[in-house]
Amino acid sequence: MSDLPRHYYCDYDDSQDYWEIMFIDGRYAQGREMNNLQKQVGSRITGLGDALFSNGDIHEGSEIVVNQETGNALLQPGIIYLMGAMRSVPGGRIEIPMEGLVSVGVYLRSTVITEMEDPSLFNPATTGEGSGEPGACRLRITPSWGYAGDGGEGDFFPVHIVEDGIVRAKEPPPHLESYNQAIAAYDVASTGGTSIGGTYVCSGMSVRQAPNNADGQQVYTVAEGMARVQGRGLKQATSVRVAYDTTPDLRTVRTEVHTATSGTYRVSVAHPPIHTITSISVTRQKTVSVLRGTYTGGADMLPDTGVVAILECRQGGVVYAQGADYRKVGDNVDWSPGGSEPEPGSTYTCVYTFLDEVQPEGLDYDGFTVTDAVEGSNIIISYVQALPRRDRLCITQEGQYVWHKGVASERYPYPPDVPSDVLALATILQTWREANTVEIDAPIVMPWNSLNALAERVEFAIREIARTRLEADVTTRENGARAGVFVDDLEDDTGRDQGITQTGAVFGGKLQLPISLTVYNLDAPARPACPAYAPVNAVEQPLRTGSEKVNPYMAFPDLPAVLTLDPSVDHWTEEKTVWTSSTTQVFEGGSASATTEIVSSVTTQLDYLRPIRVEFTIDGFGGGEILDELVFDGMVVPFEPSSIVADPDGRASGSFVIPENIPSGAKTVEVNGRGRSHGSAVFIGSGEQTTNTLRTVQTSGQWWWNVDPQSETFTPEKNMMLCGVDLWFTAVGGEVRVQLRESDGGFPSRTILAEAALSAEDINLDEGPTRFLFDCPMYLISGMEYAFVVLCADAVTSISVATLGGFDPYLQVKVLSQPYALGVRNSSSNASTWTAHQDSDLTFRLLAAEFSQDRLEVDMGTVYVTDCTDLILQSVAETPTATTSVEYELTLPDGSTVAVAAKQRIQLPAPVDGPIIVKAILRGDADAAPILWPGAQLFVGTLATTGDYYSRSIPAISAIKATLIYDAYVPDGSSVVPEIQIDGGAWQEMIPDGTVQQGDGVVEHTLVLDLNNSETAKCRFRLAGSAAARPHVQNVRLLTTK
Repeated sequence: MSDLPRHYYCDYDDSQDYWEIMFIDGRYAQGREMNNLQKQVGSRITGLGDALFSNGDIHEGSEIVVNQETGNALLQPGIIYLMGAMRSVPGGRIEIPMEGLVSVGVYLRSTVITEMEDPSLFNPATTGEGSGEPGACRLRITPSWGYAGDGGEGDFFPVHIVEDGIVRAKEPPPHLESYNQAIAAYDVASTGGTSIGGTYVCSGMSVRQAPNNADGQQVYTVAEGMARVQGRGLKQATSVRVAYDTTPDLRTVRTEVHTATSGTYRVSVAHPPIHTITSISVTRQKTVSVLRGTYTGGADMLPDTGVVAILECRQGGVVYAQGADYRKVGDNVDWSPGGSEPEPGSTYTCVYTFLDEVQPEGLDYDGFTVTDAVEGSNIIISYVQALPRRDRLCITQEGQYVWHKGVASERYPYPPDVPSDVLALATILQTWREANTVEIDAPIVMPWNSLNALAERVEFAIREIARTRLEADVTTRENGARAGVFVDDLEDDTGRDQGITQTGAVFGGKLQLPISLTVYNLDAPARPACPAYAPVNAVEQPLRTGSEKVNPYMAFPDLPAVLTLDPSVDHWTEEKTVWTSSTTQVFEGGSASATTEIVSSVTTQLDYLRPIRVEFTIDGFGGGEILDELVFDGMVVPFEPSSIVADPDGRASGSFVIPENIPSGAKTVEVNGRGRSHGSAVFIGSGEQTTNTLRTVQTSGQWWWNVDPQSETFTPEKNMMLCGVDLWFTAVGGEVRVQLRESDGGFPSRTILAEAALSAEDINLDEGPTRFLFDCPMYLISGMEYAFVVLCADAVTSISVATLGGFDPYLQVKVLSQPYALGVRNSSSNASTWTAHQDSDLTFRLLAAEFSQDRLEVDMGTVYVTDCTDLILQSVAETPTATTSVEYELTLPDGSTVAVAAKQRIQLPAPVDGPIIVKAILRGDADAAPILWPGAQLFVGTLATTGDYYSRSIPAISAIKATLIYDAYVPDGSSVVPEIQIDGGAWQEMIPDGTVQQGDGVVEHTLVLDLNNSETAKCRFRLAGSAAARPHVQNVRLLTTK
């Protein structure tokens, strides 16, 4: 700021609480008072503005466009909130660094203008004593664009963040934080819940591939638009180029053999795309003149190595016999057999074939060309294959673009799971060719007019389907040319003959070989696993002016017992059906439920829990207390042993079997003791789990208890993984529990995120804190409000608090302001209705996890399999941030390893027997790490080598011909045999009547058979194959015509 003019005085101070400047008649006016008045009004306006906006919030315009090649940033003119006012900022163009984080913003330069710089400041009055005299000076504030650290003049206020040349999306103002939290919570709840809700694209944000940059990095453009991530809005004013420095996962293919034809031969490799060629060996033929050695019976060396065969040895008109006269030994002509041979020192002609290392011609991703190879000989190649992979481009709440790498596979590349704190914009199918496939898979909000139009189209389609069915029915009944018709799209089992036992699996439009399933529970981890960490101070309120009882309202029933289930999760559910289709479908992809729709009614098959045995452990019963009953999903079930008594420490254990015909889902398990002790837990049986559900499993199973707790709300200023809480106690009477909960409207909700408990002996009553550590860290999002709750079951336990106006004798300070400004202490008599104490806070310290490991391998267990052809690993892990990931490895009995993702299906080329070792690899950084939850399972499938299918019978009265049309994929080593049965007689083959190629190896077959005096006809298919050759049938159509 420029130097202030002489005789300028301003001493306004907000802390004096002066509300008005009261001018008194008869007293001299002071320039200081006028200046203070301006400051006073400006301070009030700034306070209102700061409640709505933050410095750097854009009100209008001010977009930025960055040229990533030159570093030139073009900034549009606009209006930005700066220093308590909306200020017009002119456009500009600046050069910024292209590496690292760069804050682009506005410099405000203050200049004092006097009458010397601006003559208009002289008094314009023409009469009076002040005529023509200098008046008040002016303060000019000039905005200009720049970036932090460029040496610009004035106060700097960041507006845009540019990371490695990419502009982060900016949340539009205003952002009243409390309102934002409420809106975000509503957005999350109303659009799908905590796991997927509040994360979607509002408009634009489409992803397209652009040409690679000069460094060979892939480049994608994300269009301008708006999105929300966990309820927080993002706005991107212009499109952004995102570079992706990635490399393929490679697999070495050794000694692949092809058969050459004469001349030029095109080799198409079996496993494209080609990344690099290691070697190419072709068999070539050569005729050379060879000088016979100096002694009889010796050997003559040929000029080439890798000789395959000697075709002829000739001298003039004499042709020598191989075996009798000579033989091939290595790369030599050996004359030791003792027959005829050329004279020593003479020359003879030898024709032979040899393996020659050659360079490929016309190399592309699928193959190459070789020349002059011997017809019918082998071409032996070794190369490196680039495995296809599905990667995902995501955006964070802060507008940062992050990539998530998938699991590469030649046949089934699996996309990575997306953390809940990012929005997945697109999945990139990395084919490692010139252009990849960009799949836009972000959830997009559909406008109401589009929804109305869609509803109208659905109604129209339903009416048309009903009309078409009626027309087809009339045609079938009244048209004399058609006797009977049967069609089966093979979407489910409804088209097959339900009265005949058959084994083929039908789903998803295909008839396939069936797969039998065995589910193995993996032993580890028994508790949530994550890399090693140390608790560090994150948020604290250290002041202590007094204490409060945890139970001030004297409401404290006994705390519930802790019930632990093993397993507590079952990823597999039973479907009540006689067919193998649903089991096979798990390994071939898709949902295992089927839907039948008739105009407007929908029937869905229910999935049921498996009747498996579950071990349980109770901790918290009275010593010697008898277990009275165990309740599963509201049903009293027997347990073993039939009489269970808790030991002196209140521990008891046993097992029970889940009853049959229990629909899948999350089920409450309760135990009730003879002495009225009670505990509960949650058992989950479902094909899909989320980490939120699993956190419920890992806590004690109850959402809340009607006890008398104390709580403190808090709001993290940055994302962190909370691992515990330090509290200061002044008295203790029994066990104390601390729970981390979500916040709802400023008070703790009933949802428990984490829990820790300590006995009275472990509570510290000295001046130091007592540390409560959770079983695993919980990821907390900055700006979101949470609460920790303290509970006990006695009237003695007391906890330190700090109250406004009190004195802290430990730190020797008086509390003159709210002890903790981002939260408040609450108390309740029933854990449901809360009272806020606005002038008081608990004494606490929140502990964040600082991870000392960035990589952890977890041995999840070993499964011994027999005739295993298919595998699926069902495991749930929490990856809270973009820097965390979980990978899985399966070690097969032959020692080879396969990298898989959870729920990714693995088809083995041949059945295997022996141990399969399952390992998880957890990766993170110092601030965040993944969490691997217990309850993992390995689905082991055995592919049957045969399967059959029987259609329904159709009328054939007066019909003269039966026609069967079907599509089939029949790889080498497999077979599909269609047959027809007339009037319940013997099965017979039909006469082929043509084929049509459908692409991807699928062929449409047409078969016919003449009929005479027949009444009914039906078809069947018999499939045979192996793990390496899996046939399937599609679109079955059987027709009888007159």
